[in-house]
Amino acid sequence: MDIIEIDSKTRPDGTKVALCLGNFDGLHLGHQELLLTARKSDYLPSILLFEPSAEALLFPERPHPVLTSLADKLRILPRYGIERAYVLRANLSFYALDPQGFVSFLKEKIDPSLIVCGTDFRFARNCEGNPTLLRKAFPTVELPLLQKDGEKVSSTRIRRLIMEEGDVRAATSLLGRPYEMKGSVRHGLHNGTRIGFPTLNLLPSAPYCYPLNGVYEGVSYLSGMAYRSIINVGTNPTVGALSAPQVESHLLGFSGDAYGKTLYVSFERRLRGEKRFGSLAELQKQIEHDKEAVLRGEEEE
Repeated sequence: MDIIEIDSKTRPDGTKVALCLGNFDGLHLGHQELLLTARKSDYLPSILLFEPSAEALLFPERPHPVLTSLADKLRILPRYGIERAYVLRANLSFYALDPQGFVSFLKEKIDPSLIVCGTDFRFARNCEGNPTLLRKAFPTVELPLLQKDGEKVSSTRIRRLIMEEGDVRAATSLLGRPYEMKGSVRHGLHNGTRIGFPTLNLLPSAPYCYPLNGVYEGVSYLSGMAYRSIINVGTNPTVGALSAPQVESHLLGFSGDAYGKTLYVSFERRLRGEKRFGSLAELQKQIEHDKEAVLRGEEEE
């Protein structure tokens, strides 16, 4: 995929592009409808990505958890047929543009032959811009909102499922793939090693959405290999509660030193909530039970 970083020197290169516009956190099923429409057009399927978001710039003191980082999006987009990604390192001046200023920006930097967006797409200062305004400047395809189970497929809905409900299966049905966190392996307290279940502690590479505290089944990807995994998200209340949740994954069938290596942790289903046990022996017994549930494919709650 061709990646173009937009800067002061960027100008259209003559390529006729179908440009997807939106938020694109998660690249969920609704977003994928836009990408497919661009791919089916007569033009180069492309996308415009902004980093950071307006909210992150305006309210840096607040947490802004994401489903996908910019790097994640650039890695995933080719799966859906996108051949060019325009990346803008946005600032407050950009987000202060009025709608006509945003349209001028598109004309000056990209000059798309076709724009593809959803009916709820809003842009420019105070979200004053809408698809109707875009249509006055560019040929525009406006897609209706995708519904699933009577509710709009949205990044907000998916974040709620993951963070508040721990329902990663439902999140998967809206994302079209399991929710995934990426980072590097860091040293932990090594309590897992002491009870025969060593874990890889994830240092996330982005401010990801942490699933609701508990134990999950999933897959961990390390050095090009996939491992069925028991994934714990929480503060380790049995061995001394941490100040913030962490993600640690026990990779079935893996042994060795992974510190500093890149790790992808993919969440498939929630096994149980976080519990405080009376001893490490009780915790060990529960993890044995968790492992058996994973191997049998059974639910625990």
